[in-house]
Amino acid sequence: MQQDVIVALDIGTSSVRAGVFDLRAVPIAAPVARPQQVDTENGGADINAETMVDSVTTCLQEASAGYRVRAVALSTFWHSAVGVDGDGRAVTPVLTWADTRAGAQVRFLQAHVDVADVHRRTGCLVHTSYLPARLRWVKEVHPEWRVVQWLSPGEYLMRRLAGRSVCSLSMATATGLFDSRRKMWDAELMDLCGVVASQLPEVSDGAVEVAGVRWMAPLGDGACSNVGCGAIGEGDVAIMLGTSGALRRLAAWPTEDWSVPDGLWRYALDARRVVTGGAVSNGGNVWAWMDQVLAAGEVEGEPDGHGLTMLPFLAGERSPGWHSEARATLHGLRWGTTAADIRQAGMEAVAYQLAAVRDRLPRPARLVATGGVFERSPQWLQMLADALGEPLYRSPWAEASSRGAVLMALDALGLIEALAPVPLGEAVEPCMDRHVRYAAGRRRQEELYRTFFPS
Repeated sequence: MQQDVIVALDIGTSSVRAGVFDLRAVPIAAPVARPQQVDTENGGADINAETMVDSVTTCLQEASAGYRVRAVALSTFWHSAVGVDGDGRAVTPVLTWADTRAGAQVRFLQAHVDVADVHRRTGCLVHTSYLPARLRWVKEVHPEWRVVQWLSPGEYLMRRLAGRSVCSLSMATATGLFDSRRKMWDAELMDLCGVVASQLPEVSDGAVEVAGVRWMAPLGDGACSNVGCGAIGEGDVAIMLGTSGALRRLAAWPTEDWSVPDGLWRYALDARRVVTGGAVSNGGNVWAWMDQVLAAGEVEGEPDGHGLTMLPFLAGERSPGWHSEARATLHGLRWGTTAADIRQAGMEAVAYQLAAVRDRLPRPARLVATGGVFERSPQWLQMLADALGEPLYRSPWAEASSRGAVLMALDALGLIEALAPVPLGEAVEPCMDRHVRYAAGRRRQEELYRTFFPS
């Protein structure tokens, strides 16, 4: 007899993955994965929509063969959009959060809105990562793109594979175009970025049923990661390091005060819970760049012992400074500088950026570490604990976003009683001597940052 399963589709900027889980959210087999090809020409970060559909279809068919699928749970990257025509076919690439071409449009919006009020009502910053500036850029630069409706990548996949789509609160609140207090698309921002209500989907947490299979509305991968890694206890903060990096805290939906700490954001998990945190655009992608360009060696030096200071903004900057046109800088090169020194400086620079985000969040009961980079580099995990000066608890779940989407599907289907924190192993303890040395490196990074971005 075929086993009942939930299939998780995890759509990321670097890969698409399909994993099979039992009805207790335990993975049955290793996920089937295909790489995403991202076009980064001239500051863009585009994915071909049809290539993405083909990759997901292949992964889904291969992963689900031989099982009875009860539901498909979708976890997808946030802040991204694809424009479709009246038949639901893509007329644009998938424009991802890493696209930095809308810098001029950010400046236009900053001159025409109350930036602080936009932050309060949407939970998002005025920045190239979000849709308002990007959609205005499309209007100005690509008027030939005749867009009938804008969808998130997960909604586009859902429409192509299940026949119709649902836009969840999780995806809407991370666009920068949604008034989270009123739970509706923001009229002022729609007008400024040149879209009308009919071009944006109706928002509701629901599902589509096809041939007895429930396709759950796509959820943001970051919120799913908190659920899947077990960082759902009061005060828990998930610290993730993958292609990018983030710190996120899950809490109940605000009833009155929707204010968000300076430099951070707030998006929904569902109608009951939100995640507050900050994200850095540069994480494991810094490591990958060094492998490709520098063939950088293994890190063996003393903490901050290379004399280098790096702003690691290869993919631009998000939290905490949100300068849309920030770029990477490496200061302090000498004749004796080695490739290994540069790798170490890059790893430390990412840790310092995550520490800057950490400073803006309440002190948690525990910091839960998750992400593929920690699998490949336990050294980076220790480095991060030392830079933060706090213990880090490794999550036992490797596929946190997929598992989180599955848990949310099981919850919606009434197949589990409640979401609960998971037991964690021993903490990676910080070395406070190294913490002192990293604090000095972090101060140099902050000084270099202020040199380029004085305000």
